[in-house]
Amino acid sequence: TFSDTLVWQSRGPYNVGGRSRTILVDPDDPNGETWYAGTAGGGIWKTEDAGESWSDLTPELPNLSTVTLCMAESNHDLIFAGTGEGFGGIGMITGDGLFKSSDRGETWNRVESTRNEDFFYINDIWVSPTDEDMLMLATNRGIYKTLDGGDSWDTVYRSGYRVQDLVQNPEKPSTIYAAVNTIGTIKSYDNGSTWTVINEGFKDIARLALAVSPVDTSYVFASAEKKNGTMAVYISTNSGESWL
Repeated sequence: TFSDTLVWQSRGPYNVGGRSRTILVDPDDPNGETWYAGTAGGGIWKTEDAGESWSDLTPELPNLSTVTLCMAESNHDLIFAGTGEGFGGIGMITGDGLFKSSDRGETWNRVESTRNEDFFYINDIWVSPTDEDMLMLATNRGIYKTLDGGDSWDTVYRSGYRVQDLVQNPEKPSTIYAAVNTIGTIKSYDNGSTWTVINEGFKDIARLALAVSPVDTSYVFASAEKKNGTMAVYISTNSGESWL
């Protein structure tokens, strides 16, 4: 079993209100010791020594419910942070839009176009690997896309259910999967401009998280919470067209 071979050690950050919802590892640290952590109620933290010590990057941020972080692949100084716990349930903290740092997390500014109810719960962020101004947000109201760095947004998908996850095919970056609670998975071949439901095989699901295999991208994995409260893992071997 995994417990026989893997030893887990708490790395913090400590004394932070809420849970650590997202971790971003700095790709330019050759030692892999520089991380960013987004917490459910304590903002964004940074470590440069693999968690031995942490610095609070956002003590003045007007909303501290940071649930997703994304660094632009084409510009590592640019980091986006989505706020709001969109999972449902007692104690979930309402967010207040998308925040942006142009200096690797040292300072943050709100993307003012996201200061409305459509962006109260940003569950995941996707940024084009070649264009830092093209990004999408998975929210409780659907998927929103911008081509101008967030000055304006188009609603590219809406179903009435929470969109929980956005995952890119590493070999075909324009192919993106999204996890939609209750519905299952949807897929885009055009950088998220249009979407198709691909959920054959899912049964009574409530919430999903997705991953695409980097070894063989025809394999897609879905970790699911079912409506009866049990957990399940689904596997697709045909790029999401059907699930087992």
